[in-house]
Amino acid sequence: MLLVVAIVLLVALLLVIVVVFGVREHLKGMDDRLRVDAVDRDAVTSKFAEIDQLQTSEQYRLAVIEADKLLHFVVKEMLYEGQPLEMHWEEVKQFEKRFDGVPEAYAYVQRLQNDGAKQVSSDEARRIIEIYKKALKQLGLV
Repeated sequence: MLLVVAIVLLVALLLVIVVVFGVREHLKGMDDRLRVDAVDRDAVTSKFAEIDQLQTSEQYRLAVIEADKLLHFVVKEMLYEGQPLEMHWEEVKQFEKRFDGVPEAYAYVQRLQNDGAKQVSSDEARRIIEIYKKALKQLGLV
């Protein structure tokens, strides 16, 4: 009788472990979709069109800064609402390949904002904006 109780308890424990891990993985995928759905795709697309227009108008510095702001907004809405994004780049890099290159682009924008006289070439603006655009495309927002 004791053996039967031990086997039942062991099976119950294994079942709980399987359910917990299964639910965790299911919610992990669902959570990602829900967070992307929380972002207004039309607003992001519209804002990126404005950034493209700034680039076309040779307002490279402003275009780069606006692209950075846009991705900050999206990430805050999706992942870390209400918390400074700078605190999370390392975490994002560890699990989110969709943001490859973004921390370096972010560092470039920080240097740009700290040096008001720094000029941005069309090639540099195109490269930085493309990094942000790639991340937004990977998220399905552009």
